[in-house]
Amino acid sequence: EQLGKFLSAEIGNYSQEIFKVLYLNIKNEVIYKQELFAGIISTMAVEPFQIIQTAVLVNTPRIIIAHNHPSGRFDEPSQNDITFTQNLNKILKMVGIELIDSIIVSPNSYYSLADNRLLSE
Repeated sequence: EQLGKFLSAEIGNYSQEIFKVLYLNIKNEVIYKQELFAGIISTMAVEPFQIIQTAVLVNTPRIIIAHNHPSGRFDEPSQNDITFTQNLNKILKMVGIELIDSIIVSPNSYYSLADNRLLSE
């Protein structure tokens, strides 16, 4: 809940999509934050390679990904949100990195794919 509120405050008000990755240590403390992509109003392109490359460089065992929905609508994640998250989760598992959560934010709230059991198929 704390993280959802923090991310809403940090990227929820942007008028374009922002994709953020939080790289965590074994104690779940943030060791590195990366704004990986700023997209247009409703689209962004992020490749798992970019996330894994940084994870290896900062030697992290866990990550959290987040992005905003500038429209403010996030009551349900898009099919693209779910598919990307599940594919990323599979790839991360292959290299020994745990995806803790994928959070979608708006200015005043958030949606956690982990809380809604949507991280994997």
